[in-house]
Amino acid sequence: MSSDSKDQLFLIKVSKIFMAIVRQSVPYMVASYTLIGSLIGLSLLGYFADKWLSTEPWLLLLGVILGLVIGLYAVAKVSLKK
Repeated sequence: MSSDSKDQLFLIKVSKIFMAIVRQSVPYMVASYTLIGSLIGLSLLGYFADKWLSTEPWLLLLGVILGLVIGLYAVAKVSLKK
């Protein structure tokens, strides 16, 4: 077996292992993006609703709390599945 074919087999093996690791990490990436997205999105929604309705800071606080609850639920769902 030549050196080039050994290198190619090694690269194929490494790429398969890497893809397996990536596939296993996808649920955790989705949960973290859900946490970040819900927290930022609902906080912004609460902030602009506060400005529009002149109810500072109550809707912002509600948005932050709701974003945390939704995001942490997604993280817990993935974490407790394993």
